[in-house]
Amino acid sequence: MTFRKSTILLFIPLLAGIFYFFMVGVQAPASITGIDPEYVCLLNGLNVSLLKFHNIGFTDSPGTPFIAVTGILLRMVHVFAGKGPILEDVLLRPDFYIQMSSYLLLLFTLVVLFWGGKKIFSTTKNIYTALFIQATYFLSPAISMLQHRFNMDRLLPLITFVIAIYTLLYLNNHIKTRKYAVIAGLLTGVGLITKFNFVVVAIIPLMLLPAFKNWLIYGASFLSSALLS
Repeated sequence: MTFRKSTILLFIPLLAGIFYFFMVGVQAPASITGIDPEYVCLLNGLNVSLLKFHNIGFTDSPGTPFIAVTGILLRMVHVFAGKGPILEDVLLRPDFYIQMSSYLLLLFTLVVLFWGGKKIFSTTKNIYTALFIQATYFLSPAISMLQHRFNMDRLLPLITFVIAIYTLLYLNNHIKTRKYAVIAGLLTGVGLITKFNFVVVAIIPLMLLPAFKNWLIYGASFLSSALLS
């Protein structure tokens, strides 16, 4: 891919990043507008960051992958902006940690969008198709509204987008059937444990995979991912 094409594929992620950066910034603190489930995610994520998994007292749908991600994000925020031990710092500045974690999750989302655009361009050799696929992430107003929240639903569109990218690669014969079955199974397993209504998306790869043996590979990957999540 040329430097010029790579720069073009940065347009949508950067534009979205600027918009949602200010959206998160002007949003009132979570302690006023989003205690549930933001504070639940924060406190359970804090237990993950401290490796005190036995202290996790709440799961929602069940949401454990997002709680694990929250623990990682809290550690990252603490490394760059921590003031004292992480336990005391998070409890003293919960809104700060929620906002910074939301920013980091947004940054990761934009990186995935750029990655997806590059994958599609390398498959189709059409920059407009790649830009269209990137833009589909923000077609739903619900997804746009999620960007200023910090909850399990933030992960689901991201997982769906990655599955969609690999599905397009598979349909264009750029990855083998077995590899697609494994990747789709792992991703849908994480998605299902993030929220049970993701089961609808989990059906799609089954409809695309030929032969019973590929269903078994998909099922084994799915169950392994779900159990580990």
